[in-house]
Amino acid sequence: MKYKTKLIFLISLITACVLILIAGFVFDPQNMNARTSLYTWLDKTWIDQADRLVLKSAGLNSELVMLTRKNNVWHVLAGGNEYPAKQERVDDLFNALSVKAAYPVAASSLSSHAKLGVTEQAASRIIVYGGASTIPLLDLLIGSGNSAGNEIYLRKNGNTEVRSGADQFTFYSDAKQNAWFDLRLIHYSRPLTSAMVQNITVAQNNEEQESSYTLSRVSGENGTSWQIDSFPAMLVDNAKAESHVRSLLTSEAADFAAASLPSDYDFSFGKIELLLDDLSSLSIFFAPALENGQHPAMSSGSPFVYLIPEWMAERILREAEYFSVNE
Repeated sequence: MKYKTKLIFLISLITACVLILIAGFVFDPQNMNARTSLYTWLDKTWIDQADRLVLKSAGLNSELVMLTRKNNVWHVLAGGNEYPAKQERVDDLFNALSVKAAYPVAASSLSSHAKLGVTEQAASRIIVYGGASTIPLLDLLIGSGNSAGNEIYLRKNGNTEVRSGADQFTFYSDAKQNAWFDLRLIHYSRPLTSAMVQNITVAQNNEEQESSYTLSRVSGENGTSWQIDSFPAMLVDNAKAESHVRSLLTSEAADFAAASLPSDYDFSFGKIELLLDDLSSLSIFFAPALENGQHPAMSSGSPFVYLIPEWMAERILREAEYFSVNE
């Protein structure tokens, strides 16, 4: 009986010690502050409601970037037109806004707003709207950096409270409109790989030269290789050919043309056509360079006119000799 009493006493003592340790951890001011500093700016459940984005860099006269979502696809509004937006970039922005991270309260007084750069006049801004309401789901004001330079101050418009945290947002709020455009030149209904490209036909018709050739993928006993029909004796550098295909599939224009060109505009300066393994083809048509040195271009599968720098046009419309192992 005496042994049992001692055992009960020891168990009770151990239990009490454990409870004291747990209570000390739970109610420790440092741990409590760490928990209360976890914060999210936009509830994840609101992301599906979002259909408009307005982004503004710091300064009174800074340019507004506006995006809208239709049929679950984001577009950039520019010059009265809707241009395709980089969907992944928009998704990354919403992930940054909705993730729970450390944003401790830095100030709670109205008088601190100007000093921390979170007034409407001074701050960068990310505004998220949803539905017909004019009241935003989120109006985030992004202020100046702290003295250490490793965090920024942030405030929800309408709230007095200012929080601080890692800068995940000026990358989006301060980006130029062009950074949101999806400027890919190759458009296809499913993901493309270089292995799907069977041949590439290049034609140039300009004052300097008029030429065409086809770079073809061929299968042999030693695997896949490339050859050029116009130069059967040329030994093609397969690494160059494969690299060129990958480059074509990821090529992006510099910008969209500001306005539509006339329907009879001359796009015969150059052409590149990719034939795929399902016998479908993808083409890019080039017009002569404008005064700024950029070539207007049209791509199959897209209604837009793109602007291609001279150096990129030359890279896309490479001469056949480039692929020779002797080059």
